[in-house]
Amino acid sequence: SKDCIPSSSPCAALPITLADKKGIMLEICTYGVAEKKLNSTMDFYSDVRMFSDPGAGKLKLHDGRHPEILQRVVRHSCFKKWLHHMHNRLAHSLQGALVSGRGVVQIGLWCKSGQHRSIACATILQYLLKREG
Repeated sequence: SKDCIPSSSPCAALPITLADKKGIMLEICTYGVAEKKLNSTMDFYSDVRMFSDPGAGKLKLHDGRHPEILQRVVRHSCFKKWLHHMHNRLAHSLQGALVSGRGVVQIGLWCKSGQHRSIACATILQYLLKREG
């Protein structure tokens, strides 16, 4: 199922202001692998299935905003490399939007069902981007 952070709209809008003060809106969309084809308008995608967690147990009853799910993603051996990759792709997309005059950059995060890993990764990105200002 498609879910968005933090609202129920198709994509969560996160305002980003670049150094030159031109505002660009960042939308982070999360969804399951079956819905990936429906989201072909994204500036870029990230498959977050690498954050597998076979020991999650009862955490599967929660969505990716659960504190323990967030911690498990951040502690995963792939997290730092993924975050670095996302930083580079986002910087490139934001620069492209600035040059072309587009006001929105859309990122698609997808996993198997769009309930745990993609939501956790979107929540983490949103937090870090807000913190960076």
